[in-house]
Amino acid sequence: LTRAAEQNYPDAQYALGVMLAEGRGVPKDPKGAFIWIKRAAANGQPQAIAAMHRAEQTVPEGSGQRPLPGQDKK
Repeated sequence: LTRAAEQNYPDAQYALGVMLAEGRGVPKDPKGAFIWIKRAAANGQPQAIAAMHRAEQTVPEGSGQRPLPGQDKK
């Protein structure tokens, strides 16, 4: 999956970002998750675009924090 993400496959980038955000099979890494989800969104992956849009809508401007998939489901 990492290799596909590194080769700019948007679905792989998003999947890797979600895995990192939720700690699925890997240690949780919110910063890494954000990077991969942002890349996936930039490459047109619809779920990543929606996740980035939700992050922009739900986090106060200037807070420096963004919710990631799995973190906003409490």
